[in-house]
Amino acid sequence: MDSLINQDRFDIEKLHPAIVDYIRSIGSGQLFALTPNFYGTGVYYNKDLFDKFQVPYPTDAMTWEELMQLARRFSPSSTSSYGIRFNSANSSLFQLALKIGANNDLKYIDLEHKRMTLNTPSWKNIFQSVFDTYKEDAIYQNSDQDKLKPGMTYQERLLLNPFITNQVAMAIEGHYFMNDLRLAEELKPEEVPNWDVVSLPSNDDQLFSEDSIWIQYMLSINSQSANLSAAWEVVKYINSEEFTRVTLKSTLRDSLPLRRSAMTGDSHNLDAFYKPKMNPYQPQSNLRLSHRFNELLNAYADTEIEKAYEGSITLDEALSSIEQKGQELLLDKNMSNAQ
Repeated sequence: MDSLINQDRFDIEKLHPAIVDYIRSIGSGQLFALTPNFYGTGVYYNKDLFDKFQVPYPTDAMTWEELMQLARRFSPSSTSSYGIRFNSANSSLFQLALKIGANNDLKYIDLEHKRMTLNTPSWKNIFQSVFDTYKEDAIYQNSDQDKLKPGMTYQERLLLNPFITNQVAMAIEGHYFMNDLRLAEELKPEEVPNWDVVSLPSNDDQLFSEDSIWIQYMLSINSQSANLSAAWEVVKYINSEEFTRVTLKSTLRDSLPLRRSAMTGDSHNLDAFYKPKMNPYQPQSNLRLSHRFNELLNAYADTEIEKAYEGSITLDEALSSIEQKGQELLLDKNMSNAQ
């Protein structure tokens, strides 16, 4: 598409540069597609709680350890609130540690060599940090209260959110959580806290962060198309400033536009979703782990890490045991699909 972009002087410089660069990396430097929107995740924080207990606000350039240290400044016993709530996908100690490790460019499986790489000092430090934060009662754990009950409306469920009810100082949520907060403000403006958002922690000051931003689809044009010009006009319009402003008016919008300049009239730190970068595309290994592998390893690891947290075994023993179990599963031909 580079020639078409240059020919029409399309203002590609106004699109999210990290996503444009990522798409270029897929095409080995050539831009073969565009996408008008993306999805992002950030750290929302309750400014009222931070102000009340004189805790410094989180920032866009934090590391995961710095975020955990901030979370440990809050606990139900000392501040009547938890430090942080993670989304349900990271509900176990093991899954939370894996997420943090991924954001520090750590891999727990070397697919190319079919080798587990979890039992290392770097991974141990991450698990220990998670343990410390849990032990200080700083992490909110989902309960029955967080489940949607029969007959409960979306609005009722929304107003029980622990971040909205001042039970947690920080929450890791997608960009769509901003819509939830705005709706809650309309329903009960006197109860919703003052809030803002920062980017997910990164392992360096370049803000490369796993899971911070991702794209769902891309629009490309077949190079052999008989209607190349017409197809380009469609792609160009869908990625234009005009179309972006039209879609921003939709109440069904569930994504962020690549055009940051279109996001006006909001005093919150929306740059939290536009600062992070995406790691360049890397071809996947020809080895694919089966769903059964992940299911068995996660169940085993959850149990072992829970034992280590409770003190019945050491963390070293847990990591060694998980690595051994994972290695057995990796070598089981029924647990992978070579392509």
